[in-house]
Amino acid sequence: MATDSLFNSAKPTVFFGLLLKSIDQAKIDHLATKSYSEHIALQKYYDEAQPIIDEIVEVYQGWKAIRINLEIPQSDYMNPMHLMKDVCDNINKYRQSLKDCLPIQGLLDTLEGLVYRVMYLLSLS
Repeated sequence: MATDSLFNSAKPTVFFGLLLKSIDQAKIDHLATKSYSEHIALQKYYDEAQPIIDEIVEVYQGWKAIRINLEIPQSDYMNPMHLMKDVCDNINKYRQSLKDCLPIQGLLDTLEGLVYRVMYLLSLS
């Protein structure tokens, strides 16, 4: 399967790869910015999203009683606000495919709340 089509599919494992990419992306942007408020906002996402995303993947594996192999897309610098909007878009796109796993829904709500808080912090720069 070609990489482009892989990351356009609706598989939960693709979603998890995109979420993990967002952590790498936030760190790249965090280190590249010249704005102190962006630096702090992106550090907040990097520090707080990682355990939430880890828990999402672990809950999914427990719920399905499987181990999954994840592919993480390559990360390059991205406008931080666009990054946060992409994370929200992906949460909304993939939420339906995980609707039967209620614990993941709560974790997705927590992650989405963090993203909106980071978006607010980014707007202060």
